[in-house]
Amino acid sequence: MKRMSLVLACVLVLSFSIVGCKTNVNEQDLHKTVASTLGYLIAEKRTDLADDMLKWYSTFVNVTDEDFPGVYQEGFSKLIAMVSGSPFLTMQIQNAVNMLGISATGPKTPDEIEEYRYIIDAFMLGASAAPRTV
Repeated sequence: MKRMSLVLACVLVLSFSIVGCKTNVNEQDLHKTVASTLGYLIAEKRTDLADDMLKWYSTFVNVTDEDFPGVYQEGFSKLIAMVSGSPFLTMQIQNAVNMLGISATGPKTPDEIEEYRYIIDAFMLGASAAPRTV
């Protein structure tokens, strides 16, 4: 039995090594994964925030590029305030911001606005997939 487990473990490690070497993950896919996972985690841990998160997201929907940096700064502050009672979730937001290479103050150039919008959409996609209790 131990030998079978060892063989299975070796096959899995070898398979993942081969697949891992040939997997090309682009930056946008990685950003989507990080942002959607964060959204899912917050929505799962704080089911009471579902309505607040939807209102939060709706503030970004029809914002012009000129107004986006200010709206983003305010929205980021609101997100932090929503989870302020949970040091774990606050830390996860900080980790995601670092992984995504974004700033709490928003995009610095007009070219970055689309990336920030993409991250916000991915965040909400993850939040909407979280299980809800009724």
